[in-house]
Amino acid sequence: MNDLIDRQAVLKLLSAMPPEEAMTKALLIQSVKKMSAVQPDEEKISNALYNIYRNTSPHTSAEGVAYIKYYIAEIWREIYGEEGPIWLRK
Repeated sequence: MNDLIDRQAVLKLLSAMPPEEAMTKALLIQSVKKMSAVQPDEEKISNALYNIYRNTSPHTSAEGVAYIKYYIAEIWREIYGEEGPIWLRK
């Protein structure tokens, strides 16, 4: 099963929106065009998950938590192509 989004199909669907929804339509089209065309690197995500797992224990130090947070941010960037939410940046 393929769950990739076809950008052209989405844009075609959005073009059928009624004129009363012009602002919403413009925002949605802009968002779709900004979407990353590249799929996430599964190996990079897998390695980050391994490092998170390796650093997780009941005795994880503050340094270990910092490493875990770093790898979570790496996964976020790989999937979404941008910096993470505020809680992840602090």
